[in-house]
Amino acid sequence: MYKSLVIILLCLLTATSLASKRPADIDRSGSVFISPKFGISYPMGALANANYQVIAASWRKEGITLAGDVGYYISNSTIAGMEISYSNFHPKSVSIYPEGTDRSRVRIRRVGIFMQYSLVADGKYRPYMKLGAGLFEANRISMPQLVAGSIQYKDYSLGAKPVFSIGLGINGSITSNISLTFSIEAVSLNSFSASWETSGATVGPLRENMLFFPVYFGLMYHLSDN
Repeated sequence: MYKSLVIILLCLLTATSLASKRPADIDRSGSVFISPKFGISYPMGALANANYQVIAASWRKEGITLAGDVGYYISNSTIAGMEISYSNFHPKSVSIYPEGTDRSRVRIRRVGIFMQYSLVADGKYRPYMKLGAGLFEANRISMPQLVAGSIQYKDYSLGAKPVFSIGLGINGSITSNISLTFSIEAVSLNSFSASWETSGATVGPLRENMLFFPVYFGLMYHLSDN
C-alpha cells in the first residue's frame, strides 16, 4: 500500500511538472524571439493600376515577400520589435506593350519598428494585432516606355519615405521554443508627395500612395522558454 501511494505521488508530481512546462502555460515576459516569414503580397491602388499613363501606376500583379522580425516580450501580451522585408512584384499584361517586351519588376524594401498585442495572452493559440512604422525604398526596374515609336527601358527609384502597416494574425505554439504564425497585413507606402528618380531626372509628384497586402506564413523561435 505504501509503495503504491509513493508511486501515485511520483506520477502526480511528474504530471504536474510536465504540465507546468506546456507551451500554452509559458509566460514569455522578458524573452526574445526571431521570426522568418514568407508571404504572398497582393498590390492595390496605384501599385496595381494598369493605366501606364498615370505617373504612380505600376501595373503589378501579386508577388513574393520575405520578412524577418526580432521581438521582445514587454509582457506576456505585449511585444516591441524590429522588422525588415523584401517584396518583388512582376507586371500585369498591358495591351500597349507587345507580349514579351515587358520584363519589368517592382522591388520594395522596408525596415521599421512594430508593436504587437496578443488579444489572448495565454493558451496554445494567441491571436494578435500589430502596428508598424518605418522607411521604405521602391525601385521600378526595366520599365518599358514608348519613345518616338520605339520601346526603351528605364529604371526608377524612390527612397527613404515613411511606411505604415497594420495587421492581424495568430501564433500557435508547437514546443516551448517554437511557434508557427499566420498573419495578414496592410502596408501603406507614403508616396503621395514623392517623385520617381530616373536618369538624373525626376518624374512626379505621384499624388497617390502605394498599398499592398502581404499574407504571411512564418516560424517563431523563442530564445528563452522562461
